Amino acid sequence: MEKKFIVSVIITTAIVMVMFFFYNKALNYEEKIGIEKKIDSLITVLDSKLDETSDVALSLSLALSKNPYIMQCLLKGDNDACLGYIPDFEMVMEKYKVFENMVMHLYVSDHSSFICLNHHKTRADIDSVFIRESLNRAKETKEPVQGIEIGEYGISMRVIVPVFERDSYIGAIETMVFPEEYTEFFENIGIDLYVLMKNSYLPKASNVKYNEKLILKNYTITNRETNGLSFLNDVEFSGTGYLKSDDKYIAYTPIIDINGDEVGYYVLSWIES
Repeated sequence: MEKKFIVSVIITTAIVMVMFFFYNKALNYEEKIGIEKKIDSLITVLDSKLDETSDVALSLSLALSKNPYIMQCLLKGDNDACLGYIPDFEMVMEKYKVFENMVMHLYVSDHSSFICLNHHKTRADIDSVFIRESLNRAKETKEPVQGIEIGEYGISMRVIVPVFERDSYIGAIETMVFPEEYTEFFENIGIDLYVLMKNSYLPKASNVKYNEKLILKNYTITNRETNGLSFLNDVEFSGTGYLKSDDKYIAYTPIIDINGDEVGYYVLSWIES
């Protein structure tokens, strides 16, 4: 009788352990599926926000390309004379201002830098290779050129719209929107967005001085003043995926520039309660 009781206890214990194992496995699977669904959702939101930013920047540039003050400036090609239109520029900028982190620039028909609408200055040290290729493409196709680009001011969403007077090309408007613009959007939904640029592009971002604390082994944080990713210092991302560190989740997806090159990563970080 005692032997049967011991056998019964052993069998019952084994069944409970097996059930507990599969129960934990089911919980882990459900957690994994839940996290993956959340990541897919966040990546979709990120893509939508980037598309929205690009579309708004394009609409703004197209509207300004029809502005008579801007067209007169480009037609005259006289920087000093154009300063007389500055109050009108500022009125137009205020009217159409939808981004806090934006720079707009004018180029005349020979593709030389004309004036920055934000700072009323000519930009001499333009990104000559990218700008000239993009200006030529916009001029020849008579269509806007837009996409992610790393230039002297770091990573930005860039839109270039050609300006025509009748059928004559008279210049172009360049609009750059920086990542800080959508960083706040994610903060408002409890997500920390980090825009990481590959360190090989640091020399190209010549007008930006990044704090050493923001420079990881392979990437530089371009949109924040603090480093919340120091625990990922040695990481080398690949494709789209996620990592977990203690109670913090990290989702990542590549940044593809206007030429189709991978120039960095968007990283979304949050604590799962």
